Amino acid sequence: LKLLLDSLEEDYQIALLVSLSKLASTSTMLTSDQVEFLFSFLSQENTIRVRTTTLRCLCFIFSKGLCHFSVGPNLVQALFSTLDEPALPSNIQCEALWILRKMLLYMLPSLPSNILDLSKLLSIAENACPSLFMSKSLLATRVLVDMSIKFKEHGDLGSGLFCSSPTLSQLISLIINRITLLMKPLFDLGQADVLALKEVNNLLYLLLLMVGEHPELIALVLDQISTFIRNISNMHDIITTTQADILRHEKGMAMRLKVACKLHRFLLTFLENLSEAGTINMVVYDKVKLLVKHICEGNLFDCYTQTIYSLLLHSRVIWHHNLDESEDSCIFDRNSGMLLDNCSVGQELVSFKFAKKVLAENMNWSAYKVGSFSVCQGAWFVATFIFQQLITQVHSESCSCWLKSLFQFACSEAKLTLSLLKKRSSSLVDWLETMEFPLSLLRKDLGEMDLDGADNLNEPNYGKVLLGAYNSICSSKETLETAFTLGQSFCFQKWFLFLRAKVLRAVVDVLDTLETIPFVSESSSITEEVGKSFMVQCLQRIVQISLRLKRIAEEFDLVGASFIDIDNKSAKIISGLALSCSLVAFITGFALFVPNLPTASIARCPESSENILRAYLVQNLAGRLWQTDRETSEKLCQLIDLREQPDKRFCLLSGNQVFNISSEAREVIVLCSHAVSRIACFKIEAAREQSEENITGIIKDGLKLTFKILMKWMEIPFRTPKYFFRLRPSIGSELFAENVSEATNGLHISPGQHLSLSLCLQLKNLPLQSTKLYCMLRCGVSSIERKEEQCRSGFQAWETDEMVEMNKELFRYVTESESTSDNTMNINKRGCGIDDDREFVNSFVCFKLNERGIGFSGCSLDVSGFPTGSYRIKWHSCCVDNQSNYWSLLPLNAGPVFTIQ
Repeated sequence: LKLLLDSLEEDYQIALLVSLSKLASTSTMLTSDQVEFLFSFLSQENTIRVRTTTLRCLCFIFSKGLCHFSVGPNLVQALFSTLDEPALPSNIQCEALWILRKMLLYMLPSLPSNILDLSKLLSIAENACPSLFMSKSLLATRVLVDMSIKFKEHGDLGSGLFCSSPTLSQLISLIINRITLLMKPLFDLGQADVLALKEVNNLLYLLLLMVGEHPELIALVLDQISTFIRNISNMHDIITTTQADILRHEKGMAMRLKVACKLHRFLLTFLENLSEAGTINMVVYDKVKLLVKHICEGNLFDCYTQTIYSLLLHSRVIWHHNLDESEDSCIFDRNSGMLLDNCSVGQELVSFKFAKKVLAENMNWSAYKVGSFSVCQGAWFVATFIFQQLITQVHSESCSCWLKSLFQFACSEAKLTLSLLKKRSSSLVDWLETMEFPLSLLRKDLGEMDLDGADNLNEPNYGKVLLGAYNSICSSKETLETAFTLGQSFCFQKWFLFLRAKVLRAVVDVLDTLETIPFVSESSSITEEVGKSFMVQCLQRIVQISLRLKRIAEEFDLVGASFIDIDNKSAKIISGLALSCSLVAFITGFALFVPNLPTASIARCPESSENILRAYLVQNLAGRLWQTDRETSEKLCQLIDLREQPDKRFCLLSGNQVFNISSEAREVIVLCSHAVSRIACFKIEAAREQSEENITGIIKDGLKLTFKILMKWMEIPFRTPKYFFRLRPSIGSELFAENVSEATNGLHISPGQHLSLSLCLQLKNLPLQSTKLYCMLRCGVSSIERKEEQCRSGFQAWETDEMVEMNKELFRYVTESESTSDNTMNINKRGCGIDDDREFVNSFVCFKLNERGIGFSGCSLDVSGFPTGSYRIKWHSCCVDNQSNYWSLLPLNAGPVFTIQ
């Protein structure tokens, strides 16, 4: 240090600054002194080269994360002094801003608020706008946003600077103005600037961050976005009247549409975030409605843009927060003169008109995107119409089959939507017909809709309605399976449709059982003797369906853990669907929780197994509610005795699988709370009054409650994840096996022998994120394979009954293996399944992958007690990523077949 201070040679000073900074970065004890020393060289007395080197040395130290030290006013002032000095290059000023941002992120709790010059930062951000030098303005804006967030996190720290001053509104205006200034030259010239568009994305992201911490800014942000849309319109008016170059005008229009799509994605995320926080109200709805109206009524934007914006108002994210659940919500459509059930239905009619224009202008790709977005938003009439029209517009057979499957899927959900409309909305049928909606298809495929000669909707038979929807879902899945037989094609789509069909089939079976009981849906009476025996039979059927639904909920969990590249929103929707299934499983199993009922005969199992089933239903639902409704979750746990807790291995979840449920599942959560409270009351009543009459009355009330919950459950819109439209080969693995003791082709052993296998496991369609894969092999006496089954193609792993249980067992093995660091552990177990006659053997194997994603290992299966015949080995694999998250891997081929002869 003395040499550096005594030296007057610039080159020598620069070399020493760099060397000392590198040396100090190796020890946290030296960092603080080195930073203070470097700050002393930022004064204007030093040359530009020395100050530039000083800032770069500070960047180097801060980039190492070595910035935990006290900051005094002199250090901050030294940085601020470099921000508006003309002699310093702009890129060096950006480095000073970057250092200032790092200091705020790491040291704000100990940073005196009176040394922060917010006005200077605002001035820098504003003055950089005309120069169009993006980095400096963006960094200054980021510093201000970070400061506003940090001040909010630390309570009253800096409250005088941000929370009660106009700084926040100034910052919002600054961001929008910056976006406008960035876009105006692009609109005028009609040229795309990648850097400018990237900064627009960054600025919109900063808006999301600010609103997340400051909900009071919501209305202001929406107003500013509307102002930006109006500014675009004004630019358009000027250009159309003064510019003669038509080609440039068309390019400018294309750029406007591109920016409008960016704003649409921003608004979609913006509203979803508000919904998660529960901050959407009528003010937000009115402002979004006004913004959408401006987009849809002007002639600046094309019909595709108008359609996707109009669908924003269809989503329950925007309007269901504003509806009083105790009253029927209706709106009046001025154009049609019709009274509609809710905002969603009315807005879908508006979207339908724009969608027709998209198809009329032969914008087929845009129409497909509208159809996909409509499915995700639950606009099933729009989606049904678009996909039906597009089927005839494609020449590829595979594309045609995909569109046909989408049409059948959308048609299925459209049937349910139409059946749930009330009688006063029968005019919707007339309106759809005038818009050339294919209602004849719904009538043809779903005669049970009970449309009379005047096209008025009578009260539908919901069991038959659901059965018609179930048949359409099955047709959609079969269309995909017929067209795409390869195991890696459309795995998520087939699995998702498969589970949706299973849910509908289970609910149909419950409703069919309930419809045989007169008092459930209408006021009538039956004799006590007949009523008791008859109701016990009904409860037996319903409880068995309850166990099916509980398994389906676990299958949805497995879907969320089997696709590593799934987006966060889609994962939340999958979790919400699992919660929905878990609710129906719980309410249909209510008889297991009421004491003094003949539950052992109802559950068709011994009392010990009945206790485990009861605990399964509670844990399956309580775990999902723990993060969102802890009170209901705790009430659930009180329904079972601690001694009824099942084995922990049945309650394991993968490390990455947190029950993170989207806000749109709040209706399911409300139903859960109601169902749990009612069943808790049933349990208390049954324990207090044990007379035969009281028990029979509780059974009746429980069956009525089940029916009412199912009716409410049907009214909750079904959500489709965006990941459903991600058409890429599925991530998974393939297993290949050879007999160690036999050189000939095939796997053959003699009776009484063990099966020794050489295994090869290959990771498919995933960059190598882990060097270890784990695999479980299972074979049972019941896995005997007929010759015709051995030649089958189109393996669908999710159609096997053991997949959920195998994943649980595999997760348990991986957890134990990772905790003991025994990666060479190879366990063979033999035991019985649920039924004593289902004997099986397991083997767990760890694979170390090479750079090509291929691993080799071996195992032995003790099949010495198996009789002669051919057996299919079932298998399941998983990996643990670099963040120690457990991911299930979809088996992309069927397990090997061996023969005992």
